[in-house]
Amino acid sequence: MRSQVEDIELIELIYAALLGESSWQAFLDRLSDAGSGCWSVMHSSSKSGAEATVGLVSGRSPDDIADYPTYYHQISPWAPHCNARPAGKATIVENYVPSDVLERSEFYNDWLLRVETRSAIGIGVDSDDGSSLIFSLMTPNAQEAQMLLLANQMERIAPHLQRANEFYRRTSFAARSTELGGTFFDSLSMGMVIVGAGRKIRTCSDTASRMFGPDVGLDPLGRLTLGDQVARRLLETMLQRNYAGPRHQRVKVGSTLVTLIRMEGERERSFFEGPGVCLTMEALGSSRFLDTEQFARSYQLTPGEIRVLEGLICGNTVNQIAELAGRSRETIRSQLKSLCSKTGARGQADVLRMVAGMKA
Repeated sequence: MRSQVEDIELIELIYAALLGESSWQAFLDRLSDAGSGCWSVMHSSSKSGAEATVGLVSGRSPDDIADYPTYYHQISPWAPHCNARPAGKATIVENYVPSDVLERSEFYNDWLLRVETRSAIGIGVDSDDGSSLIFSLMTPNAQEAQMLLLANQMERIAPHLQRANEFYRRTSFAARSTELGGTFFDSLSMGMVIVGAGRKIRTCSDTASRMFGPDVGLDPLGRLTLGDQVARRLLETMLQRNYAGPRHQRVKVGSTLVTLIRMEGERERSFFEGPGVCLTMEALGSSRFLDTEQFARSYQLTPGEIRVLEGLICGNTVNQIAELAGRSRETIRSQLKSLCSKTGARGQADVLRMVAGMKA
């Protein structure tokens, strides 16, 4: 008895996806071939098991799993055990939930049977302060020998999945932010910080560091903290994977005006990187502040032009904006050209001056 897919095939697909020569969808498609009737999913689960987000799925349609994160995850007897083992170690659900308990559950009778699934093997790739990134192989039966064989295979490829995750984290939108963003905001006496899951700082401008204090600062663990309860809740909400609210928010925190911009990238990559928020800060009463929504309305910008504008604000180059958005460089260049034409700007720096209310 053996897996129907060789380890090397899966490992090659991991690195092909990493290099952009293939996709993570192709990796999941091949993983689903490990056993007859299997299907696979890349998803995240909060440490408590209370919340879930589905990234990619293979072997079932999006409609089949649409109500999993919104309802069935909450009642699943498996959910509390998603993070039962350390990252890189496979979890076979039968080891935590006996068959008789599972088969009496609404989760099993109303959902698992519908998607022709009896068991699952999950392997955590990474765990941040809020959630874990998990690859799961769903199986139509719970034969112990076969489950153990598949679990062992997933543990063998786990180090390669972890390396891919680490690569994405190290080369995230924050790590790739150029000096343009930080230097530009420094020249306006405005601070810029990009934070990720758990309010961990990914990049921080010099001015932001000098502005840290009671309004915006760091807690004893080095995480960003806001001196206003409403603002703190807003930031934490915008850092959730399933956040669906406005991409721009502006709040007053003491004597500081804070603008929050939810950063979004190409779907597959952003699932590894996790959510991020670009935060700008300036003293109340200053003669200029970032109001991207008003700027966009004034110049009747399209969604594509707004995306370019947000990318420039966060210090990204045209190539980086294209990569994050999953668009071609030519498309982003065209949208930048249109943005400059509508606003009368002479280039990227001029656009940033205009949105900040600074005269050339």
